[in-house]
Amino acid sequence: MASRSGRTSLRLLVLAATLAAVAALVPTASASTSAGLSFTKTCGPDYCTVDNSTRPGLIPDGSTLTYGGPRFDPHLSSGFVLETSHGTATGHCTLSWTTGIGYCVIGGGTGSLAGFHATLREWVDFADGDFANFVFHLNGTYHID
Repeated sequence: MASRSGRTSLRLLVLAATLAAVAALVPTASASTSAGLSFTKTCGPDYCTVDNSTRPGLIPDGSTLTYGGPRFDPHLSSGFVLETSHGTATGHCTLSWTTGIGYCVIGGGTGSLAGFHATLREWVDFADGDFANFVFHLNGTYHID
C-alpha cells in the first residue's frame, strides 16, 4: 500500500503535468503592445497624402488614404483605404466640419499592415479656408495582432 505522502506527491505531479499540457495548448497573446502614432494629411478631391509620420516604417510619408464617401456637411462619415508601398488597410473617419474635430479607426489589412489596428483623434487646421490648404492632424495609438 502506498503511503499517504506518496499519493499526495503523485497527485501533485499529475496536476502539474495536466496544467503544463493545457498551457501548451492555449494560444498566447500575439498582439503587440499599443504604441503612439501620429501623422498629418493633405487632401485633394480624390485622396489624401500622409506627411510627418511618426512611424515611417509602418506608414511612410507619401502613403495615401482614398475615401469612399459620403462626404456630407456638416460632418464627414466615410470609409477609406490606406495604401502604403507594402500593404493596405481599411478604416473609417468621422469629422465635424463645424468644429474640425473627429476620429478615425483602422482595422486589419494586407502585407505590412496585416493585423494593424489604430484609433486616432483628428483635428483640422482650416488654414486660409481653402480646402486644398487644410492640414488634417491625426494622433492616437496602434497595435498589430
